[in-house]
Amino acid sequence: MNDIARVPGTAESRIARLEGSTPEILSLNQQYVDRVAYSNQDPDNQEDPLLQTARAHGIEPVGNTMAVDILSDEEAAMAEISNILNRPGSSHLLWLGNLGSDGSDAGNHVIAAHEADGRCILFDPNLGEFQLRPSEVSMILREVVARNSSQFAIPEIFIMPMRP
Repeated sequence: MNDIARVPGTAESRIARLEGSTPEILSLNQQYVDRVAYSNQDPDNQEDPLLQTARAHGIEPVGNTMAVDILSDEEAAMAEISNILNRPGSSHLLWLGNLGSDGSDAGNHVIAAHEADGRCILFDPNLGEFQLRPSEVSMILREVVARNSSQFAIPEIFIMPMRP
């Protein structure tokens, strides 16, 4: 994604570059799926497959994951998340998830965020890339949650600070 974001051009040229990357993206997805399968078979494996995949591509967590409850007070939660994502130069992975009653993933979705030049660049694999003013972040996050919560409940958002 970094090479696509740095290439000058239009949205159409970026999409064309993404289309050319489809085999690479499919391979990355398969690597993640394989890590999930291995993790499910090995009860001693404590590292999350998402973290394993991120590390395999040079992306490291730089702090503790924070869980923000969005059910109790959605407005306050979105403001808190917006403040975190709008910190200058910060990068985060956001996991919108729900654990099933048996401890397995009942549903989940991951989005990426990076702050640059006073804008929060939010990437959702289903919705695309957004370059947002700080005042717009909460609104877009609400939309992302709404679209995904029709498929699975999202009681909280996990925010993982990252370093590329």
